[in-house]
Amino acid sequence: MKFLTTFPFLLTIGLNLFGQKNEIAEPFQRDKDTAYVMVDQNGKMQNLPGMPFIRKYWPENGKYREIHYKAKEGNVVRAAWYKDKDFKEKDGSWEEYHDNGMPKDSGQYVNNLKQGTFRGWYVNGVEHHILHYDKGLPIDTGYVFRENGELSQLIIADATGNGIEQNYHENGKVKMLGRIKEGKRNGPWTLKREDGTKMMTISYMLDSISQTTCFETDGITQAKGECIFEREAAFPNGAKGLQEFLRNNMRYPDAALDRKIQGIVNIQFTIYTDGTIGDFMILSSPDKILSDEVLRFMKKSPKWLPAIENNQPVIYKKVQAVTFRLN
Repeated sequence: MKFLTTFPFLLTIGLNLFGQKNEIAEPFQRDKDTAYVMVDQNGKMQNLPGMPFIRKYWPENGKYREIHYKAKEGNVVRAAWYKDKDFKEKDGSWEEYHDNGMPKDSGQYVNNLKQGTFRGWYVNGVEHHILHYDKGLPIDTGYVFRENGELSQLIIADATGNGIEQNYHENGKVKMLGRIKEGKRNGPWTLKREDGTKMMTISYMLDSISQTTCFETDGITQAKGECIFEREAAFPNGAKGLQEFLRNNMRYPDAALDRKIQGIVNIQFTIYTDGTIGDFMILSSPDKILSDEVLRFMKKSPKWLPAIENNQPVIYKKVQAVTFRLN
């Protein structure tokens, strides 16, 4: 399984402001009551070159309408309604789209909670999921499908969000099963191999894991050593170690300073099962000078702690946003 996360870093000329919280950006354009701002993958507003999205918003009928576009391509990636001008309380239709314009997810929010049926599709139009909610809780029978149409996940819950969840291997056998309480995993869950033998038991307390136990291939003998259900990849010594590495290796290129180039570089890279990183890809950037600098220091990174899934190391993808800002 591949993970995809985003995490921002800020580089100013002196580096002493590394990690400084950015102020909310002002719109770069207004058209009557409609405003436009540049935003990152998480919706944070920063009107700097290299930001991947443009956010358009305006008041309408007592609510606030928001549409996100790809900054370069111009196609819509999300359209939504909110109750508040800070765009924190979803209230109304919610629609997401793939890069090719095909719908990705669609549903309704009421008072910031999912309400009714949510449907989703793969990029080719094949159905991905059909899930039902009441005041944010999963109810009735919900399905998640693989791209070939086979069942990947089944959720059956009553009107209070209590019920069962089952996940399936590609061969159709149960992969993971347990109970949900108020829409969250709760109590003992079992993870199985494709041959049906027990791989792991996991104790949940409302989605929080309290204990895990791993088993040998016979499904009976308890395995020794670590037993980790899921863990993201991490830099040695965590966020503190990563920040120190960046401080020691990043620099603002002289050519960029001379030309007053600033903005956001978004780079995607892969963390392999042995902790090495590679497969670098610049997703967006204001200029090749800044892209080259980000590639330079990222290639100097030491090994990471690999991601873990079902007590095994797995490939992990990250997207890192690096901000170059002139004071």
